[in-house]
This record gives sequence, C-alpha cells and structure tokens, in this order.
Amino acid sequence: ISNIYFAGNNIVYVSTLGSGLIKAKVDLENKIKSFEIEKIYTEDEGLGSNYVYAALTDNNGRLYVATDGGGLQLLENDKFVDLTKRFKLASNTVFSLCRDRFNNIWATSNADGVLKFDGKTLQTINLQNGLRDAQPQQIIASENTVYALTSKGIDKIDCKDNSITYYDLFDG
Repeated sequence: ISNIYFAGNNIVYVSTLGSGLIKAKVDLENKIKSFEIEKIYTEDEGLGSNYVYAALTDNNGRLYVATDGGGLQLLENDKFVDLTKRFKLASNTVFSLCRDRFNNIWATSNADGVLKFDGKTLQTINLQNGLRDAQPQQIIASENTVYALTSKGIDKIDCKDNSITYYDLFDG
C-alpha cells in the first residue's frame, strides 16, 4: 500500500504498488467496523499502470490517479483517460497529488516538474518557470499556495499566478 485516500461518503481509495487501485466502502462509525471492496482498477480495466502512488477526487467527484509508468490518469465515464498522453507530456510517472481551493488538481512528475490541471487545460511548472527541481517528490496545498517538496527545500507556488518563492534547507 502506497497511499490511502478518504473521498467522503464512506468511500476510500487504496493505492498499491503492483495491484492497481482499490475502491472500498468503509464503515468506521458502528461498533462492527467494515471494509468492503467495491472495485479494483487495474491495467485490465484501462488504468495506465498497476503501480499507483496516489488517488484523489476533485470537488465534482472525478477521480485522478498518480501512476508509475502510466502518468496522470483521470476516470471519466467509467474509462481512464491518460492526461499525460493527452497533453503530450514527457512524464510517465506521477508521484503525488493535491487539490487547491480553486479545484485545480496539482501533481508532481518525473520529467515535467509540477502539473496543474484545471479540468480542461494542463500547465507545467518546471525549471524554466523557476522550479528548483525537475522531480519534486511531494505536493501539498494550503490556502492560496501549493508547496512542492524538493531536494533543495520547499518551492511555494501561488495557486492563481503560478509565481514561485522558496524555503531553503537552511531557512529557520
């Protein structure tokens, strides 16, 4: 298991490294707890890779999946769409996902830096835009800022204009 995401309405997505993505219904409120698998998404169902790092839903309930080898996947109409191929990106691995307060989906990739998807267009924020590492490992959103954790510190990206400022490793 690489990640667990609670999507609301007692739905949980369990990311695995080799067995795809598990969608389950959980009941943690009652005396008898339950975990019931509803669906296992794998390459056989169209998922880009069985190696899944993370899953996340947007405010509209659309499911995004970060995979190793299959890039960024979006489940639409019960079919997976490979957003990295749709937007002709170099990346085939997405490590981390987050959603900002404007419902943009952010991701870290192995070759395109940080990805920002607004539901229609995908932007890349990379070394040319001021990102300090081409492969940030983790990404977190808070308020109007997305934080990309890199080998050089933390790159702070403004959610509206994509401007970047920094926390360095040796900042207090």
